[in-house]
Parts: sequence; structure tokens; C-alpha cells
Amino acid sequence: MLKDAYIRYANFFRYVSLRKGKGTNPLPLAYWEDLRKSLLKKITKEDVLLPAQRMLKSKGSVVNIGSLKPLIRDKEIGTWTLDRYTIEYLWQRLSELRPAVLAECGCGISSLLIATYLAEKQPQGFCISFEQDIREKERMDKELKQAGLERYVEIIHTPLDRRGYYMFDEKKIAGTLRTRKLDCILVDGPGGPAQCRESTLPALKSFASTVCHWFLDDALRDGEMQILRNWEQVPGMTVSGIIPVGKGLGAGTIAGNSN
Repeated sequence: MLKDAYIRYANFFRYVSLRKGKGTNPLPLAYWEDLRKSLLKKITKEDVLLPAQRMLKSKGSVVNIGSLKPLIRDKEIGTWTLDRYTIEYLWQRLSELRPAVLAECGCGISSLLIATYLAEKQPQGFCISFEQDIREKERMDKELKQAGLERYVEIIHTPLDRRGYYMFDEKKIAGTLRTRKLDCILVDGPGGPAQCRESTLPALKSFASTVCHWFLDDALRDGEMQILRNWEQVPGMTVSGIIPVGKGLGAGTIAGNSN
């Protein structure tokens, strides 16, 4: 147990050092696979690349985004939600990419982040969100309305099948998006068995623009790393690697239809 804790804390500080030395560019899967093999020689644990969760847990008040901070000030983040480092990275990246039409798999802190980004940077923009838990959908709908941000995010209750995959309603998605195409997709759901998120991007590919950026949270878990390896084989999908923030943020692009 002590060795496991040591490795988790060492991972956290290793990733801090990587960000300082190499910036927040994605590092290729080969780098992470080699590191994983090295760590497994010391300890045989699942998800050996994950950092110490204690180092990611905080209050939303520590997030350095002025317009978002009041909305998440009292929330605990970094345990089951995005952590401060991932939130701040996504805000920076969205501000650089300027997507106008987004999708998210799994609502929550990310919904508030995206809605705040749209209100500030793309006021004519929109996000379609997929959530497996009807109670979580209703709770987040209420929070968005209280913040005056409900126009920017439409959350669709999307149950799971027996494999743990979203049962996307393509007609509902098409009706919601109309002629709009997705510029960016954030995958932080569904919650379920390992690799339950694998179907998300392939299922949404037909709704993507010709160059749609995507991000996958929890990318340093074993299941998500296998997803990334599998996505490398999907035509039209590029896996850039994993950014060393939080529990790992996979990144790449997916090319939808040109029409």
C-alpha cells in the first residue's frame, strides 16, 4: 500500500514537471505505454498511471477563471468531476480554438465551463450534452437556469445499453443540431464498465465538422488508454496523445462529413 501511494504521488509531481518542461502539448501514446510498463515492474496495480487523487481534490474556488469561479466556488472538484488543472486547460484551449458548436458526454462541471465559455467567447454558440442519469440532468438544468446560462446547453437524457454504451437517438440529435456541425466534443461519460466510452466519438462522427477537436477525460486509466489505441484505427480519427493534466486528457481530431 505504501509503495502504491508513493507511485501515485510521484506520478502527480512527474506530470507537474512535464507541464513545466514540455508545456501542455499531448504526449504520444507510446510515451505513456512505456511509462506504464516501467511502473508495472514496481507494482502490479490497475490504472498505475493515475496520480494521487488527494492532490487533485479541491474546492472550485481555486480555479483561476473569474467568470466561472462564482458558479463552482463551493463545489468539491477533482474526485468524480474535472479537476482544477483540467478545467483551466480546457478553458485555455477552448479560448484558442473558438468552437461554436460543442457536444459533451456526461454533464456537470463541464456544462458550466462550456456554457460560460460560450457566453463570453461565442454568444451565438451552442452545446448538446448527453447524460445517462435523469436526476443529474434535472439538477444541471436547474443550475444552468439559475446561472442564466440555460440557452447555451441542451442536456438530452441518454440511457445506456447492456454494454454500458450510450443509446444515442440520432433523430433527436439531428433535430437539435439542425444544420450545425460539431466543432468540439468533450468525453467525460458515460460512467460504467471499462471502455464504455469507446462508442462515443464513432457514434457522433457523422455530426462532426470536417475538423472537429475532441478531448477524453480520465485518459490515464487502463480502459481509456485502450480506447485511444482503438480510436487510432478508426478512419478519419486522429489521436494526438494524452495531455498530463488531472487524470489525463486524451486529445485529437475527428473528421465528419463535408456536407
